[in-house]
Amino acid sequence: MSALFSNTFFFLLSVVAIFASNATAKLVAWYPLDESSAAALPVTENVSGNDASLIGYDADPAFSYVTRGVSSARQNLGLAYQFDKDNTIPAGGGFDLGAVAAVQPTDQFTIAFFFQPQTFDPFDRFFETLVGNNNAQQGIRIDTGAAGNRVRALVRSAAAGNTNFTHPTVLKNDGTWYFFAFRYDSTGLDPFRLTLIEMNSDPVDEAAVTLATSAA
Repeated sequence: MSALFSNTFFFLLSVVAIFASNATAKLVAWYPLDESSAAALPVTENVSGNDASLIGYDADPAFSYVTRGVSSARQNLGLAYQFDKDNTIPAGGGFDLGAVAAVQPTDQFTIAFFFQPQTFDPFDRFFETLVGNNNAQQGIRIDTGAAGNRVRALVRSAAAGNTNFTHPTVLKNDGTWYFFAFRYDSTGLDPFRLTLIEMNSDPVDEAAVTLATSAA
């Protein structure tokens, strides 16, 4: 089963990082997403060379759901990708990270990225290792929840139900960029920790991260 970054959502995405958060915690996947529009097609991964493939990309911009080389949250973050979607058909832009273990996290992990939402619809996906909505599956989904304007993380473990948590912050679609991180620890008192920070001129320091983190 592949891990996918959205093909159902109109938004901008910059810098994706995945960490293995266990006794040997380390960065296992890093996608800068700073390729220019003229760069080669693979989405470059800078840790183990697990390059991703684009979904919905066409060399003709008129038919492509992916635009590369757009401005990101801050200049030091490089460039970003824009993913478009078509509400009339189940199609849109995204990228497929493949099925290697690094992008199929299980019991302890952190997934982080910068994003700028431009549309709001219920359950639009940011990241997914699930196919469909069957609770008997195992996998992860990060989406916009039932309201369509928040960030929700969901984990299924092949049980009769699922575990999920929604960050209370209401998103804006006025050009605002956000930093988001989902830290999951199946053995912890608070398995879900979601951090969502609005990328304005304020410093992103330890105090800002603590203030912006909700747990369940």
